[in-house]
Amino acid sequence: MVAPFVRGERTSSIAITEPGAGWDAGATRTTAVEDGSKWQLHGQERFISDGYFLDFFVVSRVTEKAAGHKGISLFLVDKDVHVLR
Repeated sequence: MVAPFVRGERTSSIAITEPGAGWDAGATRTTAVEDGSKWQLHGQERFISDGYFLDFFVVSRVTEKAAGHKGISLFLVDKDVHVLR
């Protein structure tokens, strides 16, 4: 996914703005949960600049780390991935 982006063949945007949190990463409530070899991303994003025209997004989600500590992880998400609403 990244190589075509570097060659200028695909476009992307960052998706880190969510309802109620805005740009405050510390207020992020959306989550990602590891499910075997895949991750399930839960939540909503808002205000993704030119989102309709882009190929993939860098999406931030809260993830669990060792000893119960929470962190924020970034995921590359292709716009063609199946989204449940």
